[in-house]
Parts: sequence; C-alpha cells; structure tokens
Amino acid sequence: MTHMPVISLRSGDADALGQQLGSSFQTYGFAAVVDHGLDPDLVAKAWALTKQLFEQSEPEKMKGFDTALAGQRGYTPFKTEIAKGADYHDLKEFWHVGRDVAPDSPLAGSMLPNIWPDVPEFKETFQLLFAEMDKVGARILSSIARYLDLPADWFDPTIEDGNSILRLLH
Repeated sequence: MTHMPVISLRSGDADALGQQLGSSFQTYGFAAVVDHGLDPDLVAKAWALTKQLFEQSEPEKMKGFDTALAGQRGYTPFKTEIAKGADYHDLKEFWHVGRDVAPDSPLAGSMLPNIWPDVPEFKETFQLLFAEMDKVGARILSSIARYLDLPADWFDPTIEDGNSILRLLH
C-alpha cells in the first residue's frame, strides 16, 4: 500500500523541497505538510475563536450571511452548500475570511470585503493568520515552481493580492 508522504517545510534545501512537493502533487493531487512555521499560539487562538463563532446562536451567525456574496465571505449556514453533481446538501456550516484590500485599491471592485462576526479578537486574529498562511502558500508555490523548472518567483505576480479564502469549517 502506498502512503502519501508528510513533507516538512523546515528543509533548507529549496530544490529538494520542490521535488518532494511536486512528486506528492503529481502522485496524489495534494500534499500533507508539517513544520509550516505558523505560531502555535496563533493557531490555538484561532481554533478557540472558531469554536466561539460556531457556538453562537443561529440568529447571531446569520448576521454574517449575505446571499449576494454567494458564500465568498462571512457565514454560510448548515445544509446550504451542495457539491457538484450531489443529490443532497453538505452537512456543514462555514465562515470565509479573505484578503483585505483598501477601498481605493484597483481590486476593491472585484474583491469582496470581509464580514466580521461579533467575537472579540476574531478580526485581528484571522487577519494575522490569513497573512501568515499566505506566506506559507507562497513558499510552497515557489518550491513547486522549482519543481517545474521555472524561476522560484514565477508564481509571485499571480498570487500577489490573490483572492484566496480561509474557510473555517464546522
């Protein structure tokens, strides 16, 4: 039986890391990574705030639901999303956090604003976590570029101000 490898991002050898990641993506379509460098206290705080968020009453969570945003920011209620080709709605609720852009940014018209719940320290924590996870993602993409024999910064213009989403899933 073949097992997907768990890849440490601690490696100082960018080319070797690129080979490990590229091989995992080529074989499995994704990669399991550890040693990402995220502050464990920040991650623990984010988990605690996520728990607080989903323990709120339904009316309180619904304040973060905006049908016009099609689930791209804020809250999406339980049994709303349905997988392509599925007969039944998914048994989950979630909250999306994305990149913040300045109101005068050229992307402001196409990048939806975040919706923040009434949970103390939530906004500040998830803005920081999003930014830190964005850095980890950029490092992974730089390694993938090396695997593809491209310059290490090849993906940088594509991901700069990219519309990634952090999904808090319950």
